[in-house]
Amino acid sequence: MKTGDYWIAIGQVHFSGSPDEFSRVLALQGLRAEPGRFAVRVRDCSHFVLQSAQPVGYDLDADADSEEEMLRDVERVSRALSAASVNHTFEVCGPDKGIVRSFGYDG
Repeated sequence: MKTGDYWIAIGQVHFSGSPDEFSRVLALQGLRAEPGRFAVRVRDCSHFVLQSAQPVGYDLDADADSEEEMLRDVERVSRALSAASVNHTFEVCGPDKGIVRSFGYDG
């Protein structure tokens, strides 16, 4: 994650499957997801990595150069997860680290 004048997003995804399984769920919702050994990178976004935090799920590490880009990326992934009924919470924070907007699904 970058520091300084960047917008960041943090959060958790409650998905107990492997990165391969998680990337397939995202792909079924139209996202280009690349599984790694312990994480899933969403290629449709600037910098969006979901790091395995087993056994509970995945932690979000995302950043962007602008508020617009960060909100767009987080909303896109949140909509995909919600459509797949995957519980998650994301918070977008500005350069001052204040929370600008929250996204989530608790189905």
